[in-house]
Amino acid sequence: MTRPRKQTTEPGSTAVALLIALLIGAGIFYCAEATYSSIQDSGAGGLRPFSAWRAHMGSACVGVIGFMLCLFLLEVLGRGSRQIALRSITPWAPLVALTGAATVIHIPAFVVVIMALVYCPWACIRTCAVR
Repeated sequence: MTRPRKQTTEPGSTAVALLIALLIGAGIFYCAEATYSSIQDSGAGGLRPFSAWRAHMGSACVGVIGFMLCLFLLEVLGRGSRQIALRSITPWAPLVALTGAATVIHIPAFVVVIMALVYCPWACIRTCAVR
């Protein structure tokens, strides 16, 4: 008869997962911005009605979604539980909603940045508190 395995995660593993996910999310954001810049430089005429603020907020939304997906995968690999990983990414969902709403309707970028800076510390604390 086999015993159930104990979770062998270290106390700081969520903080490391947050840092790695942040770096990957920032890389995804940078790639989306570089892709938009390349398309604009190539002279593609089909993007004229697509305004710059919408493209930048869309890039931010894609970066936040990439951050959440990476955090979910790292938590699943580290903790071995999809339920705990889902609870650890749940505090970040309003950030996706904020950037998604800013993509659809024109919310100034400085408002989105200020709201994200106010919200992110709380989400980090909630993510690290998940057991």
